Amino acid sequence: MLNSKHSYASANYWDTTNATQFPEEGKSYIRNKEDLGIAFSGGGNRSAPLTLGYLRTLHKIGVLSKVKYISAVSGGAWASVPYTFLDSSIQDETFLGDYIAPEDLDVNDIKNIGKSEYLTAPANSEVIGHFFRNLLEGDEFFASILNKIFLTPFFIGNRKKLFTLDHEERDRIIANNKSLKKSDFYITKDNRPFLIVNAAVSRSFITEFSRFPLEITPLYTGVPKHFPNEGANGNLGLGGCYIESFAFDSDAPESIDTANKSFTTRLNKEKKRFSLSDVIAATGSAPADIPIIGEIGFPEFKYWTVKDEDNPKFRAKEYDVVDGGYLDNTGVLPLLSRKVSKIIAFINTNTEVQYEKEEIEISNMIQSFFLKVKDKLDRYDNNVCLTQNGKSNAEIVKGLKDKFYNLKKQGLPLIITDNYQTMDNQLFGVVSGHSVEITWVHNSLNENWLEQIKDYDVKETVLNEIENNNFPHYATFFENSSDIIDLKNEQATLLAHLASHTIMENVKLKGDQSPFSV
Repeated sequence: MLNSKHSYASANYWDTTNATQFPEEGKSYIRNKEDLGIAFSGGGNRSAPLTLGYLRTLHKIGVLSKVKYISAVSGGAWASVPYTFLDSSIQDETFLGDYIAPEDLDVNDIKNIGKSEYLTAPANSEVIGHFFRNLLEGDEFFASILNKIFLTPFFIGNRKKLFTLDHEERDRIIANNKSLKKSDFYITKDNRPFLIVNAAVSRSFITEFSRFPLEITPLYTGVPKHFPNEGANGNLGLGGCYIESFAFDSDAPESIDTANKSFTTRLNKEKKRFSLSDVIAATGSAPADIPIIGEIGFPEFKYWTVKDEDNPKFRAKEYDVVDGGYLDNTGVLPLLSRKVSKIIAFINTNTEVQYEKEEIEISNMIQSFFLKVKDKLDRYDNNVCLTQNGKSNAEIVKGLKDKFYNLKKQGLPLIITDNYQTMDNQLFGVVSGHSVEITWVHNSLNENWLEQIKDYDVKETVLNEIENNNFPHYATFFENSSDIIDLKNEQATLLAHLASHTIMENVKLKGDQSPFSV
């Protein structure tokens, strides 16, 4: 057990203002992987089983072991975090479940969530029940609920435990901190892609920006770009450094060693330390905008930056940390800032591609990279950072709409691959002049998948979900009115099976030309 009293810790930091590489590139087993990043968008409990389905097939076809990055938001992270930190006693195949071709699906496959241990989470979330049992948790309320749903079933739900990247990092930390030991840490499972979980630091006074991207990884956490005088009430800075994740949400440093890029700080008591439950709560805290619920207990973390070391007001300030989807709901922007050359973006949207009011409608998540787009939550207005040679950005969006709509009319998976060039984006630190190939995978009902289902009961279940619940575009929250994020067994399993087949069908159709043939 960790000491229940406050303890001091020595930890590393990385100054990001003039950095030429990201900290993970110091690991050869990460650096030497394919320059490929996968992004799983937000979308609450719609995105979680879709993400599980995509992970299932990517694992089956041997792609995941080659991927350098997974960047995830909200519901995408609710699947990606347990996958990344999965306890060694659980086999990947047990967690992910089997790929089952549509013609082989039977009613047991969609009713029996036990065929994937993970799907027991979104299909049995029962948030309302947890809600009343955790009312006294304060700002740990939401973290406590999600922990019981998405982490505890996979033996990674001890909220007194810290986390880090691997055995090497854990052993270095405990060598420098005698109050910590091996059993105080969760580490990532071998050969996982490097995980980036996306949240946002929010503060009450508004200048050009009101929220700032917070990247949470197994190795480090922080706001990468430096924004002087944007913190607190304008007298502190935000960003400009990463600190080791095990020391995040701590007091301002007692001392900073700039030569060795390290600091000494007082950690929180064990119940308040930065845990995996805090990670999934931070990235998925969109319900904070729901009246009454939002007043009860969503994440707040102590934050400071080494860039304020000489500021006479230097201190840790507690900020609200909100859903990463308020800035970028795709997870693509952190990959662009890392100059990843190939990105597969799974857009787990509730927007259906359709012809509406004399215009083709596609997800705002995609459009926001080319045009300023706002929705009812005032999101996506700072994402523009992509262009294509010789085209206006309006032309690019129109081309994407036409391609998606043509694929839908053919009953095919909505998968489009295009090449782009980056433009400067101040908020996320994307720099211009980088070429990138992006594959957009837009959530949609694949009519070919539906037609291939032979089992009468399965097909009737799918048709009923389409007619009555808009499958697969379920609501992000309150899809079933009895609970905030709970899905029925068949809703969760059908989403996962559809997602799994989306990749598999593309590989069969495109062969070596498929973006998934790595």
